[in-house]
Amino acid sequence: MENRNRYNLFYFLASLFLIINFIIRTVLLSLNFENVDFSILIFIIGFFYDFITIFYYFIPLILYLLIIPTRIYNSKIHKIVLHLIAGAILFLMLFDGVSEYFFWEEFGKRFNFIAVDYLVYTHEVLHNIQESYPLPAILGVIFGISLTVIFLFRKIFFIEDRTDFFYRLKFSGIFLTVTFTIFNIFDKSQFANFSNNIF
Repeated sequence: MENRNRYNLFYFLASLFLIINFIIRTVLLSLNFENVDFSILIFIIGFFYDFITIFYYFIPLILYLLIIPTRIYNSKIHKIVLHLIAGAILFLMLFDGVSEYFFWEEFGKRFNFIAVDYLVYTHEVLHNIQESYPLPAILGVIFGISLTVIFLFRKIFFIEDRTDFFYRLKFSGIFLTVTFTIFNIFDKSQFANFSNNIF
């Protein structure tokens, strides 16, 4: 694995993505446990969705790891850039999880078309959120958790890179091919209605 250690960052963040979404699903399940026809399918299908989402979510990171030359990748300045990239990605994943929690409390659903309206009417929505929630405290906690996690696990992925370009090209090619294949053949409606229970 020595020649592949550049991708430890991807493996680490992808694992965190699955863990965070598992926690989100568990928390939301606990909020409406009495209304749910509990089934292990909730977690199996949920994990399947999350695994597929990884291929879309991390396309920018995979392309970035492909194009950065080894000499630049191993420079001290780039190590700082990597910390910022990893921290930003983790911050977004945690922010998404916290947002889903508050969205669920408000509407009893995971993100849907209402969430799209939130993006369209950004000014009104942000003003409402600022009035309803202690936004600085929430963002501060998310930032603190992101900083702590990246600091504690930095030695897993901030290491000397020896990944040759051919391997990077092969890894990225396989990743993007799988992503393209999923996009063209996967129909989420096949799995979305496994239960009549709306929760």
